[in-house]
Amino acid sequence: MVSKRASIEAYKERIGDEWTSLFEDLFFTCKLAWAHHVPTGAPERLRLREMCRHLNELENFMLRLIREFLLTQLVSSDATAKLGALRTLTSIDYGDDAALHRAIHAAAADRDIAISEAAQQVIARWNMQS
Repeated sequence: MVSKRASIEAYKERIGDEWTSLFEDLFFTCKLAWAHHVPTGAPERLRLREMCRHLNELENFMLRLIREFLLTQLVSSDATAKLGALRTLTSIDYGDDAALHRAIHAAAADRDIAISEAAQQVIARWNMQS
């Protein structure tokens, strides 16, 4: 099992993008220094507020990356990859993303029953949210 610290270090080493410092701050400050508690001091609360200000943008960035990966998995010939993507899509709603919808509907017609059923579950969940 990889530790959170090792994940942060690997991210910094391999990717090292504009999000690296936020990941480091969240881990070293929120987890280690503050032990997941909301700080009481004004300077620390200001620092926490600044970190939180970037989280929505980070989430959207990650969702775009994940979307591309999921779409690649859905159109692959690897059944395990398709199932993994479909399971992930039961918990992420990409709204009216036409390419994902096409790939999911194609998977619903797959000969592999597990893939077909998983795709139908995604479709049903998305229809419930519409």
